[in-house]
Amino acid sequence: MSIRTEEMRFRQILCEYALKHGVTKAARRYHTNRQFVYRQLKNTDEKIIYGREVFTSEKQLKKEIKEHEIKYNSTAKYVLNFKSPNEIIK
Repeated sequence: MSIRTEEMRFRQILCEYALKHGVTKAARRYHTNRQFVYRQLKNTDEKIIYGREVFTSEKQLKKEIKEHEIKYNSTAKYVLNFKSPNEIIK
């Protein structure tokens, strides 16, 4: 097995363990820091949002995506005092 494949497998196992048991326990078990675990989870976030549960309707999927965007896109709004870029330009 190549080094690259081993590293990818390590990251996948790390993310699975972190989702199941928490970031701190995963960091301790795999001898890394929490920031690295958070980065890996963020990088695989697109796959995770769909892997958590089975959506029974399009409405439920849209609701889940909206909640996800609110959670992860709040930083830019905070920096711009909750205004859109077009409002800042004016």
